[in-house]
Amino acid sequence: MGSWSCFQDLDYDEIRLPASASAGRGPHVAPITAPILREGPKVGRNDPCPCGSGRKHKKCCGA
Repeated sequence: MGSWSCFQDLDYDEIRLPASASAGRGPHVAPITAPILREGPKVGRNDPCPCGSGRKHKKCCGA
């Protein structure tokens, strides 16, 4: 690697990380929030649609 110009004269002791990287969480990580709770049981794709149309959920509101 001695002939590679990108590695010459590079002192690895002087490289500093940004403050966000040293905290363990980067700036791209979303804050932790509370889980979303359903009011009723989960509607399956082949169950009747809860809107009352009589169609399957996957063909009505689940599309």
